[in-house]
Amino acid sequence: MTAILVVDLDSVFFEINGETHRARLDRVPANGQQVQTLCGAVEKVAYQEPVRQVVGQPIPWCRRCRHLHEVDVAAGGPRPAPPRYPPTPHPRQVIRRQLEAG
Repeated sequence: MTAILVVDLDSVFFEINGETHRARLDRVPANGQQVQTLCGAVEKVAYQEPVRQVVGQPIPWCRRCRHLHEVDVAAGGPRPAPPRYPPTPHPRQVIRRQLEAG
């Protein structure tokens, strides 16, 4: 039998320079892959044992990451990024194209 490690992506956090950060993840990042946190910090992922005990210890959270994570939770989950559409042409541009087309 094989033991499968199941990772809750909403519970994953990153420690950068002694502060704990969160990120919106759609999959578990690979070792060495760059991850952008909610506050905008970009770092490479390194899997290692915790430097300090996590259980029972206060976690020094990045204020911005904590706030944005709380907003996501209050809203019922992470908000998806809005789709990118090409900019809507100005009405003059539409009329000009119609006149040029004949």
